[in-house]
Amino acid sequence: MPAPASAVLTSSRTVKEILTRHGFVVSKSLGQNFLCDASVLRSIVDAAEPDGEDVLEIGPGLGVLTDALAARAATVTAVEAARRLEPILRETLARHANITIRFADFLHVPSSELPDRKFVVAANLPYSITTPVLFRFLDGDIAWKRIVVTIQAEVAERLAARPSTHEYGALSVSAQAAASVEIIRRIPSSSFWPRPKVESAIVRLTPRPRDKPSNLRLVLRTAFSSRRKTMRNAVAPLPGGSEALKKSGISEIRRPETLSVEEWIDLARLMAPAPDVALGS
Repeated sequence: MPAPASAVLTSSRTVKEILTRHGFVVSKSLGQNFLCDASVLRSIVDAAEPDGEDVLEIGPGLGVLTDALAARAATVTAVEAARRLEPILRETLARHANITIRFADFLHVPSSELPDRKFVVAANLPYSITTPVLFRFLDGDIAWKRIVVTIQAEVAERLAARPSTHEYGALSVSAQAAASVEIIRRIPSSSFWPRPKVESAIVRLTPRPRDKPSNLRLVLRTAFSSRRKTMRNAVAPLPGGSEALKKSGISEIRRPETLSVEEWIDLARLMAPAPDVALGS
């Protein structure tokens, strides 16, 4: 029986050997930094709590996380953008019958083609697609139980930030309006090969049952466009913004970064409806 991928791919030497053997050249544009740290791997899997669950993995890479998840999960559906990884994944995941691999860009996979039951999401996300991937779950119609991802540490801190901190902003409020956000641990760049230039972090998101106003992200993007603005100036460009601010009882001289998630939700609800607008990073 082939050795588990989670056992053989937890060193950079082994990662480089298997890539060389398959003639695989790492793509910077796809953010291919492969996890090769057994301790970090255990932290991701334990935080995901995949036991008996259906799991969706985005970007399985060489299969190290896929293998560890499959050993505990009911099923694992792995979506990988790089078709060139197929022979490696066939080798490293050969021992599992509960894994389905789909070669596609996750952002373009229809929701109807994802697992039809509530599932756990686990992934080592490329930095370049972190925000659109997360908000596909946070703002979309996909049913999920929890999300555990490794992402750039700076983005993790922004997602989990509290009011009146430097990191707190539109991204923090947008994420926390839909989910509780917990940083599990930071990860040094040495845990990946090739080494990224920045540190990473494991983040767990758990959905919150909230009725978010459809214009929330537009309100946030506009209000946080300048951190030096008072609330009076921050909401002035928004339809119904000034009137809503008066109705809310929020002081006009407060700054956007001091408002709680609940205050932002209430304020957005008081404003005129606006179309959803995708939030940048």
